[in-house]
Amino acid sequence: MNPFKEEFLKWLFEKNKVDSTILARYESTEIEYKESFSFKGFKDYIRTFAGFANNNGGYMVFGVKNSPRKIIGLKSTRFDDLDQRKINQYFSEYLSAEIKWDCFLHKVDNKKCGLIYVKEAKNKPIIISKNDKKIKEGQIFYRYAGETKLIKSSELQNIILNRVKKRKTEMAKYN
Repeated sequence: MNPFKEEFLKWLFEKNKVDSTILARYESTEIEYKESFSFKGFKDYIRTFAGFANNNGGYMVFGVKNSPRKIIGLKSTRFDDLDQRKINQYFSEYLSAEIKWDCFLHKVDNKKCGLIYVKEAKNKPIIISKNDKKIKEGQIFYRYAGETKLIKSSELQNIILNRVKKRKTEMAKYN
């Protein structure tokens, strides 16, 4: 599956009908905007990536100001020079399980925007496995409408119940 299909990108970067300088899409359970990309600050994104993986997956879009949702474009080439091995190392260092992700560079109005798509995790929950300034080992983040927060008990219970149901289905194959 290609998470960066042309139709989807058109939808994601669709302009507001009243003000064409603003994007129509708000931050949501599957979209997060960032003005710039910094590999140095990548650890700050870990919470959101884990939250996306624990929900239905999602896109972090770099080069878009959040309020109002204006495309400002990426000013540096840091996203162009993204080292996928290094990002995988961060993920394996800070997260309890592997997450699947992909990245894409997209031009809108002659401005570059970087996108990182995180797929929904197969083995939820994804748990923080290392302490840092903004995250603690054992924390579980979840993507809610327009924000990533510590998971609420109802979502964690659903993840656990779905995992148990999946195991029972797998076991039934062998009985």
